[in-house]
Amino acid sequence: MKSEVIKVRSGANHSMAITSKDELLCWGWNWYGQLGHGNKKDEVVPR
Repeated sequence: MKSEVIKVRSGANHSMAITSKDELLCWGWNWYGQLGHGNKKDEVVPR
């Protein structure tokens, strides 16, 4: 079952969402590793 997005925030070049299952999804430009994925790869799909 997919979870529902309950809150979304965005910066100039990246966005983050919190789901009803307390998951944090991040996507966008990742120049400085601000997405928290352990790399500096841009993400076009929330993960």
